[in-house]
Amino acid sequence: MLDCTLPELHEIIQTVMGWENKHPYRFEVAGTRYGDPARCSDGRRIKLSHLVKQGERQLEYVYDFDDNWRHTVEIESGFQPEKTAGFPVCLEGKGCCPPGQSGTPIS
Repeated sequence: MLDCTLPELHEIIQTVMGWENKHPYRFEVAGTRYGDPARCSDGRRIKLSHLVKQGERQLEYVYDFDDNWRHTVEIESGFQPEKTAGFPVCLEGKGCCPPGQSGTPIS
């Protein structure tokens, strides 16, 4: 299984969204908030494989607390990547994310 910590997942999301990592973030999983240890639980040691073992397959990614961008991340399955493949890879959704610094989302 391709595995990563929550901060590494944050970096992957920033890359695939084309954002510049200019705002704070957190993950919310089963009622627990992970992110900056000064504000919530420390997510630096939490790996996706650990969450799956606990039965959690859905995370809420919150980015830019002023604008409150919320994204649901679903862990569909684990897999072994091809040795020659570059990762991360966005499989679907090209051009479908809001640009960074675009303001408050429409409700």
